[in-house]
Amino acid sequence: MSVALQDAATVVLLRDGSQGLEVLMAKRSASTRFSAGAFVFPGGAVDPGDSIAPDVCVGLESDQCDARFGEAGAARFYLTAARELYEEVGIWLFDGPPPGDPQLRRKLHAGALSLARVLDDCGQRLDAQVLHYFSFWTTPPMMPRRYRTRFFVGQMPHGQTPKVDAVELTELCWTTPQQMLQRQRAGEVDLIFPTVKELQRLSQYASVEQALSALREIDEVPEIRTRHRLENGRRVLILMPGEPGYEDLPAW
Repeated sequence: MSVALQDAATVVLLRDGSQGLEVLMAKRSASTRFSAGAFVFPGGAVDPGDSIAPDVCVGLESDQCDARFGEAGAARFYLTAARELYEEVGIWLFDGPPPGDPQLRRKLHAGALSLARVLDDCGQRLDAQVLHYFSFWTTPPMMPRRYRTRFFVGQMPHGQTPKVDAVELTELCWTTPQQMLQRQRAGEVDLIFPTVKELQRLSQYASVEQALSALREIDEVPEIRTRHRLENGRRVLILMPGEPGYEDLPAW
């Protein structure tokens, strides 16, 4: 039975640390239905309410945005990214201080309060320039849950401290990409394939400025659809577009 694709957005949040570029990573709860127990970048599925993006985002031309993403209403991905970052790790990217309600994150996550109402009440907007779209991954068939995930990168805002939601996520850590990849190779942490590849990409940058300068230059963001070589019903090799043998495997 085919599994429906769901739109999603994730945020690679960066800061400069004592050992170089660091990225914020979160461990998903063992009870979640996707990537349980894995370390991931904060993010989640697009909500219908994220369609208000053109009304609450500044620095974003809808027509140009749609052309870059290749579909209508693409501004919603920016709002999804910012909303999920707040719901999951408490980082507020909008153009003012976070609202004072200590239960706001829980209410937004539970659907008891809409982000549109919150932004209307506080008169804040999202400057889309704080997020930079740089990667696009689609979950392969035969997975129990499938997503079309847009990856954004941004800098950790001054004066804020990430805090785990303790619902979908159980712990947070700042780490260099190299350290997280080393932990994965040692069997200490679980990472899904797109996370590994994006950490490998980030490992070439020494600072936030260097990373953002390079990733901002990306104009075209192709959809990444990996293909898998199977033997005896087990996945043994994951190939990226352009790698040897990729075109020999079935398209999807």
